[in-house]
Amino acid sequence: MMPSGRRHGVKLVVPGDRSPQQAPAVFELHEDLREVICARYLTDIQRAMSASNLDASSSA
Repeated sequence: MMPSGRRHGVKLVVPGDRSPQQAPAVFELHEDLREVICARYLTDIQRAMSASNLDASSSA
């Protein structure tokens, strides 16, 4: 299971040999990636998440 709770996805691992000084670079990479993805797919992501929430609430 992924940290997000999803069962499928790309497993991302930050190697244990990274220094605390490298953490901001990883964080910035994450933020940049999120911005690029949202710029391209935000509407699609929102639509899919909304549909997923509706499916989950109707099956509960």
